[in-house]
Amino acid sequence: MTGRPVGAVTVVAVRLLVGLALAWRVIVAMLAPETALLADLATVLVIALTAWRPVGGLAAVVALAPAGLMLASAPARAAEVLAWAFVSTWLLAVWRPLGRVPRRLLVPAVLYAGCALVSWLGQTLRGAGGVEATALPLFLVRSLMPGHLMFSAQEPETLICLQMAAGLAILLASACVTGRETSARRTMAFAIVGSASVLSLATAADIARQWSENGFGGWFLLRYVRGERFALHLPDLNAAGSLYVLAVLVAIALALANARRRTIWVAGAAVMLPALWLTGSRSAALGGLIVGAVLIAAARYRASIRITRPMAAVGVVLAVAAGGAAIASVQQPAGQGSATQSVRMRTQFLVTSARMLASAPVLGVGIGRYHERSSEFMPPALRAVYPHENAHNYFAQQFAELGIVGGLLFMWLIGAGLVQGWRALRERQLEAALLALFAGAAGYLLTCVTGHPLLVPEAALPFWAIFGAVAAGENAIAGKRVATAVAWVVVAILAVALVLGVRAYLRPAGQPAERGFYGLETSSDGRPFVWMTRHGIWHIGPQPGHVTIPLRAPDQPARSRAWAVDVEIGGRHVGRYTLETGRWTTITIPLRDHSARPFRRVDLWANQLWTRQRDLGVAGDEGPRSVMVGEVRWEAAGGR
Repeated sequence: MTGRPVGAVTVVAVRLLVGLALAWRVIVAMLAPETALLADLATVLVIALTAWRPVGGLAAVVALAPAGLMLASAPARAAEVLAWAFVSTWLLAVWRPLGRVPRRLLVPAVLYAGCALVSWLGQTLRGAGGVEATALPLFLVRSLMPGHLMFSAQEPETLICLQMAAGLAILLASACVTGRETSARRTMAFAIVGSASVLSLATAADIARQWSENGFGGWFLLRYVRGERFALHLPDLNAAGSLYVLAVLVAIALALANARRRTIWVAGAAVMLPALWLTGSRSAALGGLIVGAVLIAAARYRASIRITRPMAAVGVVLAVAAGGAAIASVQQPAGQGSATQSVRMRTQFLVTSARMLASAPVLGVGIGRYHERSSEFMPPALRAVYPHENAHNYFAQQFAELGIVGGLLFMWLIGAGLVQGWRALRERQLEAALLALFAGAAGYLLTCVTGHPLLVPEAALPFWAIFGAVAAGENAIAGKRVATAVAWVVVAILAVALVLGVRAYLRPAGQPAERGFYGLETSSDGRPFVWMTRHGIWHIGPQPGHVTIPLRAPDQPARSRAWAVDVEIGGRHVGRYTLETGRWTTITIPLRDHSARPFRRVDLWANQLWTRQRDLGVAGDEGPRSVMVGEVRWEAAGGR
């Protein structure tokens, strides 16, 4: 028997195993009450298109992911459900070959993913000091948050790691899929321009609705002219601006190069420009203008472009928009988001990032930890404005969270994709769709210098799909020996980091603080309690005894299923308890053995969430809550 059939069978087996695991998570998320019907229909559409033609499913993700929060409100993560639905279906379609990822892209992607995973694992092990050694493997699996697509992971390291995994999976899948079909890039271009255009029109329609509710007063529209920011589909306005920059540049590039459909692309750009203006994202506008200028120069140099009236009109609109943005930013007072204030604050964010990197230069402070730990490193002036905040520079945030190793790996990944795309452009004589996607991706990456759109799944996933299409192509890798040597050095560093994480588990520095609870309140019957998020953690002693946990379900009559809580002690599941509304349920759990660990970790997992804004109409309170937790008592055997 030759090795080839065995290898083919192995690939099919791995595809089925991974695909089924991902598909199960997607199905669970689709059936959960937290996911709206509209999101389920969108997921079914992605699955059907992917099974029929992978490029169609990928284009559906690009088109639908930006509207993820409109398909299903938080805490559901509709954009990531769509991404994993595509990846799982693509893997399960074993009758179709996967294609090949360019090694130039694959090597840094795998190393970067490994760095992120080791960072997550190290943080999780440091918090697992109260978990029994025999229960540790299963505890780590459960820590990857099986319900992440329904509720969003509470631990920031898990949230960002899973979000990054979705982005990298879409990147590699896109490189495989688009490399096999010549029309794939054009399909992707239609998807992003069409999606952004529809969102732009929906934004305009919503503003018109608000205008009518205010009596069509001129003062209402004047607010937006003077700089009030708005985006219908995303609360992160800078991320919305980055997405519009990507789509606008794709439309402009295709308008320059495609005479047959020029009217469509010109119309798309014209529709999106007002929405880009409304986001108020100066970094997005600047990145778009710079890349747009380079794009036009490259197009004029490599091809003969005849300037038509529609193209001239787009140029005039762009010039007016840029001039208006400049005037508006100059006229704004210094304390109200002026350009000077923006530059000053971003300089202070760079200082914050540099201090954070200096505190842990090799592997950083940990994936997902920038926001939580930012106040420790902020200059006083910045801390007075932002108690906690992200870096407003995604590249700097990568270095701060993942250290020099992770930061350079991310830069290698981005550089490899751009180099791959540029070489493909030169070989294909400025292919219109490739040029458009390349320009859009480059413009988006420029906005990452003063923003963090890759932290927002609705803005990140379309970019990763388009970036994968840009990087698809030949498999040659320059400097193969150097890349191999670098890979082994990185693996050695990550192995040392993993050993340090295991050591932190074996020798915990101390008992961690409790997590996952809000402040103390008093119930209607006079009993003190705290609201729990979906996951609450605290610690008790290692000796035999019993722990008493009073729990009560919230008064949410609209919920169709009962509230339940799973309890884990020392990493082992000890029971699932159904709660009643209007009365307390007291859970008493005896512990007869003495733990080998210096303390025991107690985890509570609720089966659903609610928010005061969504369920009670309290504006501005989006904090996820689950059940009420009374005064927990731990009594050691023989204690008083």
